[in-house]
Amino acid sequence: MWFKRIISTQYTGLCNRLEGLALCFAVQELFGHAVCLDWPETAWLQVEGARRWKYNPLDKLFGTKIRDPDAETFYQLGHRRILIQRGTMGGDPAIVERVYHDTMARLHLRPESRERLLAYLAAVGNALLVGVHIRRGDFQGGDGQTYDIHSARHPQVPTWWYGYAMERVQRQFGNVLFLLCHNNLDAEEERALRLRFPVLPSLADGRYNSDGGHASTSNPVLDLFALACCPILIATPMSTFSHCAANVLGPPSLALQPLPVMQRTQPGLGVTTLYGHRSPAWFTSLREQTAFAPLPPDTAIPDPGCGVHCRWL
Repeated sequence: MWFKRIISTQYTGLCNRLEGLALCFAVQELFGHAVCLDWPETAWLQVEGARRWKYNPLDKLFGTKIRDPDAETFYQLGHRRILIQRGTMGGDPAIVERVYHDTMARLHLRPESRERLLAYLAAVGNALLVGVHIRRGDFQGGDGQTYDIHSARHPQVPTWWYGYAMERVQRQFGNVLFLLCHNNLDAEEERALRLRFPVLPSLADGRYNSDGGHASTSNPVLDLFALACCPILIATPMSTFSHCAANVLGPPSLALQPLPVMQRTQPGLGVTTLYGHRSPAWFTSLREQTAFAPLPPDTAIPDPGCGVHCRWL
């Protein structure tokens, strides 16, 4: 029990914690701490080189909490035997960036989860699989007629925009199946999308993260890996879940985001290209229109060149 360790608990949402693993493995590389995870998601998710752990009274008593340490503080962490992670970023940027891609390559589904997902995706056949990720939860709603990325820290994207984007993709590519993943989307809104478009059956099988803004009826790990199998992803701006699916796990996906400011009567979309980048680049992509290219209504969405990404699983 006295071995050196850095412990990641369920201190934030899944994809923030996945990104925070880069700091954990940087600490391991420099100081020899074991990476220990007390996450409910490890029932379905494997992280190579990490241990499943139970955060215990000894950890609480002797552990040192770290939250986005600067470089100077980072180099002092080797003197602490038990570290408790409480933030996603921080550390020496050069080291954390260097280990980031190798850290993300450590993420895998457990065998039973992988088999379940492959069986589910077999229904796609020769169609183009298009992911649709709708974030609700603690994202702030607006007036329903206008979307403005600057209106709140995490503004909700109205459901009409997802319908517009789905219609545009379907009109261009024809043989399309949609994978709809969401948290706390209104049941009537979901029903309307399923009646209007060809959508795969829901992965919903229970309740997950029921005590916070990430509450969902479907398994977040399966949702995330399923979305990462989609060559095109209709994404939620500011959501690390969308970012992780499009730009971190699996091959690159074509991420479609709404225009930064738009009306229901004049919707629009664009393409964001950020494969391999960390989440801060995703947060600024729409607010500052970096790595974001608007696609006028008469401009084709780039052809992803394949129907579904499964081999990486």
